[in-house]
Amino acid sequence: MSVFPVTANPSPRPAQERAAILAEPGFGQHFTDHMFVATWTEGSGWHDAGVVPYGPFSLDPAAAVLHYAQEVFE
Repeated sequence: MSVFPVTANPSPRPAQERAAILAEPGFGQHFTDHMFVATWTEGSGWHDAGVVPYGPFSLDPAAAVLHYAQEVFE
């Protein structure tokens, strides 16, 4: 079993707010304080995995996910 580092969020949700969300969860409305990230390279596969504070991440503008409509009709 591999272990990866976990970086705690310096500003987690307050316990009272977390309890309110758990009492009335909503898909796509509430998000965790953390997210999993990993890097893929052809030579090494998946590596540098870890849990980090929730935040923005970079995505190549040529990523296929951004061109879904084009992919459907090809």
